[in-house]
Formats: sequence, C-alpha cells, structure tokens
Amino acid sequence: MTVKLIDNIGIVVDDIGAAIEFFIARGLELKGGAFGAESWLPWG
Repeated sequence: MTVKLIDNIGIVVDDIGAAIEFFIARGLELKGGAFGAESWLPWG
C-alpha cells in the first residue's frame, strides 16, 4: 500500500529534526508545518 496524502498530523516529539527525517525516510514529503515551544502552549 502506498500513502498518497496525509492532510494533517499532530505529534509531540523531543527532536523535531529526527522526526522529520523518520517520515522522509519512509517516502513522505514535508510541505509545511507549525512548530511550537512557547511557554503559553499547553505542552511547551
């Protein structure tokens, strides 16, 4: 089975670079994104 499109994915990781590399290595392409590590974020 081939993944053709993922519209939205929300994940929390310690190393965003490693997470991006993980998905790229599996054939996915990063088209955009939002990264948050500010103190006002509930997870930041």
